[in-house]
Amino acid sequence: MKQNLTILFAFLLSSFSLTSQNIKEIESSMSLGRQNAHFLEINDAKLKTVEDAFKDYMKGFGKINFNKKAKEYFGSQISIPAMGNVPVDFYAKMEERANQVTLYVWADLGPAGGGFINSKSHASQANGVSVFLEDFFIYTKKILINNELKEQEKLLSNLEKELSKLVNKNEDYLKDIEKAKAKIAQAEKDILENKQAQAEKNKEIEAKKEDIKGVTTRLNNVGKN
Repeated sequence: MKQNLTILFAFLLSSFSLTSQNIKEIESSMSLGRQNAHFLEINDAKLKTVEDAFKDYMKGFGKINFNKKAKEYFGSQISIPAMGNVPVDFYAKMEERANQVTLYVWADLGPAGGGFINSKSHASQANGVSVFLEDFFIYTKKILINNELKEQEKLLSNLEKELSKLVNKNEDYLKDIEKAKAKIAQAEKDILENKQAQAEKNKEIEAKKEDIKGVTTRLNNVGKN
């Protein structure tokens, strides 16, 4: 069963490239106003899981901090290989809906570089942002499915434990049956012995009745001779 779960994990992993193409651009509000953002939607995910994945994933590109007031991640001089390792001010925000998390990212080249990256003015860098998000999508999906795999393995382990308990119960029942059979066999033997004892006791009683008759006769004959 665990082997089947591992095969399923590999199958789902192979489909990532098909499902990660929903990366889009949109003007979206952030701490510096409405700016051009790239975003993707990650289905079957919880906010905390994606946030933890994002923080771990970003360690390879530079230091990021979380702005609690703006509910926004920020990193200065972030270098992303897919964008040509051009340092950018990097912003990210996440929104959670029903079993879905949307990740928005903004990459600012600064005044000298033309501001926030967009596909019209910065085609190459914009493509790099998409590649970055696709890679993050795969990174996150691996975590999500691996978590699901662990949960399924846990459920399988619980089922196997329940089966083991049932098997043990069955063995106990069989032992009880064997004990009961032994008791029945002993009881049947005891019944035969009891019947034989009853027969012998009846003989003793009949003999004793004869003795009593004899004594009674002798009693009645006293004084008659």
